[in-house]
Amino acid sequence: MIKSHTSTKKKYYLNCLIVEDDYAFANSTKAIAEELGLRVLSIGRSLREIEEAIHEYSFDLIIRNKKLQNQSVVDYLSSKKSIPPQILLSADDNPSSSSHNIYSTQSLDVPTLKDAVENALKDISESMQRHGDIQKNEYNLYVRSSGKLMSLDTNQISHIKAEGNYCIFHTEGRKIVIRTSISNALKTIDQPNFVQIHRGYVANVDAAIKVIPSENILRMKDQDLPIGRKYKKDLVSIFKN
Repeated sequence: MIKSHTSTKKKYYLNCLIVEDDYAFANSTKAIAEELGLRVLSIGRSLREIEEAIHEYSFDLIIRNKKLQNQSVVDYLSSKKSIPPQILLSADDNPSSSSHNIYSTQSLDVPTLKDAVENALKDISESMQRHGDIQKNEYNLYVRSSGKLMSLDTNQISHIKAEGNYCIFHTEGRKIVIRTSISNALKTIDQPNFVQIHRGYVANVDAAIKVIPSENILRMKDQDLPIGRKYKKDLVSIFKN
């Protein structure tokens, strides 16, 4: 049974998959995860649902019951070489010790799950403290904005604008301010579709509509971006190809 809990301030903006074959338990776990500020994108109750979710979304965390009845699900998750950290929920008094990338809990409540989430993200946070408020690992792009850790789908970033010691990441429907240089942002993202077009702008060329060389403009869906003379030739070449 889920233990009673009190309200807690939302801190995380991370994508979460819940793996649970008991409907009521899954919904209770989802409620706690969302109270912490996790974005629960899917609940997987069968191997097929889990495979489809992992194919469709990019997850930062997987929360699952250690005592799943479906052994094929356990085998599948255990066999994956590249998978986000897993938090194992258990009401046992003595859960098995955690291995790399797997974190066990002894009770099912907000404080305990919060501790497990923080342990799972400890390496990310420590790395971000060393290298700034933007970090990429094999799963996602992580940023810290206004003291909150969140993940970004790079496909949803249209462009990045430099503003002093900060960069503004323009995504679908929101702007995210991150303390980093534009050169570091470009280096961290490390994708060929992200191209510097001006000393103060990086654009996702996959999100661009067209380049207008005569006006030194890169036309995006909702605005025009300036093209610097230094970057014009390479940008025009990209669109020709």
